[in-house]
Amino acid sequence: MSWLSLVCFLPLIPVFVVSIVSQRAASKTIDRASKTPTGVSSDKILIAFLNKTKLDSIEVVKSSDYLQNEYVEKEGKIFLSPDTLGSVDAASIELALYAGAQADAVRNQGYSSQSIKKLRNAETILFWTSFCLLAFGIMTASISISIVGYLVGAIVAVLRAKKRATFKKIGQVAREFVKECDALDEQSKKLVERVLDAEYVIR
Repeated sequence: MSWLSLVCFLPLIPVFVVSIVSQRAASKTIDRASKTPTGVSSDKILIAFLNKTKLDSIEVVKSSDYLQNEYVEKEGKIFLSPDTLGSVDAASIELALYAGAQADAVRNQGYSSQSIKKLRNAETILFWTSFCLLAFGIMTASISISIVGYLVGAIVAVLRAKKRATFKKIGQVAREFVKECDALDEQSKKLVERVLDAEYVIR
């Protein structure tokens, strides 16, 4: 690697370090929560949340997709994965409540699932654009191409921050519900809140 390639690469080091550390910390929190029982099932907590937010008309159904835990606006239903529906661990509680918070965001706060998907898609496209530009810039030791790659990367960072802020705003109603939920003990409440924070990093 030439010194110019090294110069182009050096700014990526802190980005990699921060990303890896935050992702690992979030994954550890979620893994711990998935092994910690709360004594109450995720669907019961979700139904209580829907009753409180006046969304009890929304049907909660079992998804065939093990990765799906979301409110589907088109069908007006909340789909919970087979691993989440009926589970009592803190991670499942969080997944169910966040799906409920999505429903509240669409029904009561004027959000659109399409706008969030567009934000995610734009972030993904620009991320890979930045990745390709930086890879080419570093391999060819081109400072100008690398600078363009970093500028696109900066836009990705802004979009990611906006996405996380949106998710946090959507999830705030779930956090407030957790704090007031009599079905959960204090330790479980704190763990579910930590999972909410961890999921903002991963989502």
